[in-house]
Amino acid sequence: MNARVKKRIYSAVVGIGFVTLQLLSMALPANAEVLEEMDEVQTIVVSDAEQDPIVMQEYEPAWIVYPVDAGLEVVSSDFGYREKACYACSTNHQGIDFIKPRGATIRAVFYGTVVNVDQYQGSFGTAVTISHGDLGGIQTVYAHMIQNSPTVKVGDKVVPGQKIGKVGNTGVTTAYHLHFGVYVDGYAIDPATWLKSNKAKRFRG
Repeated sequence: MNARVKKRIYSAVVGIGFVTLQLLSMALPANAEVLEEMDEVQTIVVSDAEQDPIVMQEYEPAWIVYPVDAGLEVVSSDFGYREKACYACSTNHQGIDFIKPRGATIRAVFYGTVVNVDQYQGSFGTAVTISHGDLGGIQTVYAHMIQNSPTVKVGDKVVPGQKIGKVGNTGVTTAYHLHFGVYVDGYAIDPATWLKSNKAKRFRG
């Protein structure tokens, strides 16, 4: 079997697995035990199946990293228009949602300064905002954390990969997940596109 055929078979298997995970996430949105079991399975990186997660020994701190570790997570809601998942949920989604089990690590994606830590930031619940001066006018937002789980305070300097809190479901949510937002000069952009264009790396966790 040649390499091209193998690659097509691999891509098909990954695609089937991803669709199955999406169906599971819709069928069991609030079952944290199921999500924990899913997360323990060694992982396919759903946004880029051929990208290997990194281990700490290989880590270069100049990299932009994903806000969640590599795992069998599902991106349950993309950036932009969406159908309402609940009565108070938005239809214009200003970020992407990573479904992860309660207490999973949330990481700063790059060097920056913490500009906001709020235990109840409206629909975002417990959230942290980081300003990344070295990236121009970019700020990143990490929402729906477990209350009191943020490990940073306003004014703290952070580095790529630093733990800043834990995945929760505070605010307006339908399941445990991280809402991750990227803003340029105050305007929301698609975080998935931004992470991919910056060749963001993942920790194995």
